[in-house]
Amino acid sequence: IVESIVQTDTIASSIMGQVSSAIVAATTSDSSGDSLFVNAFLVAATEQDVTDVVDMEFVVEPVVSFEDQVASITQTVTATETATVTITTPKVTKAEVVGKIIFSNTVIGQEHMSAFVEKTKSEIKRIVCNDGFSKCEVSVGVNGQPVSRYLREHSRSMQESSSTQVDYAIALEEICVSVCSDSVALSNQATGSLHVAIDNGSFVESLKGSSTTLMTLLANAIATRSVVPDPGAPSNWYPDWRSSSKSICLNDGNEPTYMKIFGNYYENSLDACCKRYYAWDLIACTGDAGTIPSGFYPNWGTSETKCLNSIESPETLPYTLEIWLDVDIESCCEKNFNWVYNDCVYLSGGSLNIAATNKWYVNHQEEICQQDCLEEGGGSCGGLVDLGKTLFDTAAACCKEKLSWITSTTCESHSMLLPVVGTSLWYIDWSLQKCVKDCADSSDVNCGGLANQYDPKYSSSTECCDRIRYVGPRECTLE
Repeated sequence: IVESIVQTDTIASSIMGQVSSAIVAATTSDSSGDSLFVNAFLVAATEQDVTDVVDMEFVVEPVVSFEDQVASITQTVTATETATVTITTPKVTKAEVVGKIIFSNTVIGQEHMSAFVEKTKSEIKRIVCNDGFSKCEVSVGVNGQPVSRYLREHSRSMQESSSTQVDYAIALEEICVSVCSDSVALSNQATGSLHVAIDNGSFVESLKGSSTTLMTLLANAIATRSVVPDPGAPSNWYPDWRSSSKSICLNDGNEPTYMKIFGNYYENSLDACCKRYYAWDLIACTGDAGTIPSGFYPNWGTSETKCLNSIESPETLPYTLEIWLDVDIESCCEKNFNWVYNDCVYLSGGSLNIAATNKWYVNHQEEICQQDCLEEGGGSCGGLVDLGKTLFDTAAACCKEKLSWITSTTCESHSMLLPVVGTSLWYIDWSLQKCVKDCADSSDVNCGGLANQYDPKYSSSTECCDRIRYVGPRECTLE
């Protein structure tokens, strides 16, 4: 834009014409930057048929349209006087308007949806884009989805709603030189006429007049508008997929238009956004501003069967935190490493005393039942066992289930380190071919030691000796 040109010679008008041509050439060329503009102007100036020296100073103010900034350029040409040309670049204001129009009391079938949405888009553009904007582009969706996806997903739907929501986004741009609107004023200018048309019913009436089909479909329709939250509000965090090499969530209001239209990409905090979109890279996404969830998770990345503290080792947090994060070491080890539970608790930094259940398990080698507790605890503690081992609440239950061939009282007494007294009933000692008593009392001559569980027992020696009649009554017992 040439603000002034001081030249008393008649060549001024010719230079002015060349400047205009240079501006047109520069702004319509595929090449960008100030160099094209300046070069074109210099060529235009040096083509003049003049004889004296003219100093021409260019002052280019930086704006969006000129990427390479030029402070000043002086060119010597032949002319009768000095001409000063000041070139001021225009200012560009941009704005984006997002909204929803809800059409109620009407059923728009799938066969008419595409045409209906396209007509709605054209009507929005007709109302908004006639206010002298240098750029005015309208994008639309339907019921919170892009039109193509909505039609694809609802192509077989037998249900049709009595209301339809058209989501829209309007990208605006205004170029000015001196008095310029800011983005808020630009948005208000664009939406003012649109809101009025929706509120007073003229928007629907205009749609009805665009085709006989819409006249029928919208016969009783009422249009209302819905307020869309400010995309740049602090609570609107979105995934920045444009930064393909980084895991980033932002709330700067610069999200893509489709996110603004449909709105279901937002989360109300950085933590929530990172957890939803970048859970596999959570720490990189949240950075110092995020909150690391507290708990323990399995260390799948190494051969060590242990659990890690999320606060102390956040760098390998698992993708699905809800599944893998537990409140304590014991819960984590039990769920993920139960076959080496005790090792897991120990390697993870937990207390083995906490790991002890004090329940009973079988020791087949010793033919007794022992408790699940540290051996140094003494008594019936047989050491900690992994969770794969069957545990019982009592020694009696363990003896009955796992050592059934041993008399229960004997098994229990041995397991609990108690004196074994036996039942004092009679049984046959087949190695002696005699009847003996189930006892271990050395003072009783008829005690033959403790009977096995499978040995039949009798209440008297006579009953027992009846089972071995081939042995005389005098030889049947030990006395």
